[in-house]
Amino acid sequence: MVSAYEEVCIWEKTEAVQTLQKCGLGKGMIAMDLGCGLAHYTIPAAITVGSEGKVIAVDHDKKINKTTYNRLMDAGITNVEIVCANHLELNHIPDSSVDFLMIYDMIHTNPRIEVYPVIKRLLKKGGI
Repeated sequence: MVSAYEEVCIWEKTEAVQTLQKCGLGKGMIAMDLGCGLAHYTIPAAITVGSEGKVIAVDHDKKINKTTYNRLMDAGITNVEIVCANHLELNHIPDSSVDFLMIYDMIHTNPRIEVYPVIKRLLKKGGI
């Protein structure tokens, strides 16, 4: 019998990858998972963009970031940069540098008036 955790790990490497591809994420792209939590979308994004691409996983919680790092290492994923910051602390990331930005599970917990300008600044023209 497969545990719930194992089931999620399988989903991350199969259905979630297919869903992100359908949403427009592809090989070689730069993706950001803003509010990445435990990397449930970071991992499929990293698989989708491949070794030519990169995922920037952002979360303000150091403990969660450590767990994310361990999950990435266990999965053999090396194309993810983990950033310990909140949405207002991303000034070191260049303007118009992200092709695909995910804000699942964080948009409802932060003021949109703060988040939307950050998204607009980071996304490339025509970014998703």
